Amino acid sequence: MARFRLEAVLSYKAQMVENLTRELAKLEERQRAKRQEILFLKREIHKIMKKLGQSQNSPQEITEIVTTLHYLSALEKKLKAKHEELEIIQHKCQTTRNKLIEMAKDKKILEKLKEKWWQHEQMVMREREQRLLDEVAINGFLREEI
Repeated sequence: MARFRLEAVLSYKAQMVENLTRELAKLEERQRAKRQEILFLKREIHKIMKKLGQSQNSPQEITEIVTTLHYLSALEKKLKAKHEELEIIQHKCQTTRNKLIEMAKDKKILEKLKEKWWQHEQMVMREREQRLLDEVAINGFLREEI
């Protein structure tokens, strides 16, 4: 029985789809984690801003206010860095998703080709079988004639 010539390519594409799916899942998990970090930083900044706003009504030492403002500035820098990291991860996610879509399309095309090849092989085998049965019937008829 013949073998599908593109079976190795189909296996490769299937493996690539599987790998890209895993990679995309990891990237999406990193994206979720980064969003959680950003949310935490935003809440922390909001909490400090609220505390700073409330402290305007009460007397505070200037060093405490300056320290709080430095901390707030550091948090905002960290937030900006997290946003940049998130953008990079989102870009990687999109790139991986596009690769996955293309690879899945290629795999689907190869699977359809394999299915058509298999149908063709089945038809060829049925034709051979029919010819063999016809030949057996003809030989049997000719034996009866002799």
